[in-house]
Amino acid sequence: MGKPLSICGVCHCDPCDCHGVMHMQFVRLTYWIGAKSFTLQIPKRLVDQYKSLYDELEVMDADGRVVVYSSGAVVKEKSNEKQ
Repeated sequence: MGKPLSICGVCHCDPCDCHGVMHMQFVRLTYWIGAKSFTLQIPKRLVDQYKSLYDELEVMDADGRVVVYSSGAVVKEKSNEKQ
């Protein structure tokens, strides 16, 4: 038959992508469909998959750095840190 589904409790992947490491870097990703925007918190390693799905999106790291992508390419970088 096949192997049983065994999703990792840390990274929620099958097969495990984190190999038991408890620290994963998350980013805040905002994308648009028409005039509506949607924001997700996702593991940083998934950003490339989202870049291929949407024409324009913003990715914010934990340090406040924002990268804007359009058609998969970096359009601009900005900082959201309070000065």
